[in-house]
Amino acid sequence: MTLPDVRWAYVLFSSVDGKGWFALLRREDGEWLHGSTNRPCKQLPVEVQRQLFLRPSAAADTLAPPGEQRC
Repeated sequence: MTLPDVRWAYVLFSSVDGKGWFALLRREDGEWLHGSTNRPCKQLPVEVQRQLFLRPSAAADTLAPPGEQRC
């Protein structure tokens, strides 16, 4: 698979008790940095949004976890 921009990742972290959270990460100088302050639906290039996030119009019955960001 070829990704449009390998500098970005949207990751779901989950604990054994079932709680989870999401993080937008960006790769810079060989390290992963927290990128959630980038307001993903407003500041990321469209290609990266398409790579990482579901569309707002995506069906509600998709396998996406509750609370997942949509752009």
